[in-house]
Amino acid sequence: MDDHAYWQGIADGLRALRDGLPDIRGEAGSPDGLVHATVGGRGELLALDLDPRIYRLGDSHAVAHTITEAVRAAGVAAAGRVGELTTRLLPGDPS
Repeated sequence: MDDHAYWQGIADGLRALRDGLPDIRGEAGSPDGLVHATVGGRGELLALDLDPRIYRLGDSHAVAHTITEAVRAAGVAAAGRVGELTTRLLPGDPS
C-alpha cells in the first residue's frame, strides 16, 4: 500500500469515527435499580432517570454517590464503544 492510500484510509476512518460519535451510547444502572444513566460518545450525560424510591434513602451523600457511580459506569461503557471504533484506525489492524 502506498503512503497516499494509507493516509487516505486513516482520514476516512477518522471521518467515520467523528460521524459515528453522536450515535454512541453507554448505559448503566445502579445495583439497587434506583438510577439509570445514559452517556454519549463524547462523554456527555444524555439522560438520568431516578426511580422515585431514591428519595426514601434520606441520605443525600448516598444518593449523590449512587448517581455518580451510575454516570461513571455509563461513561466507561460509552468509552469502550469509542475504543472499538478507534481500534480500526491502529496500525496492524487486520480488518
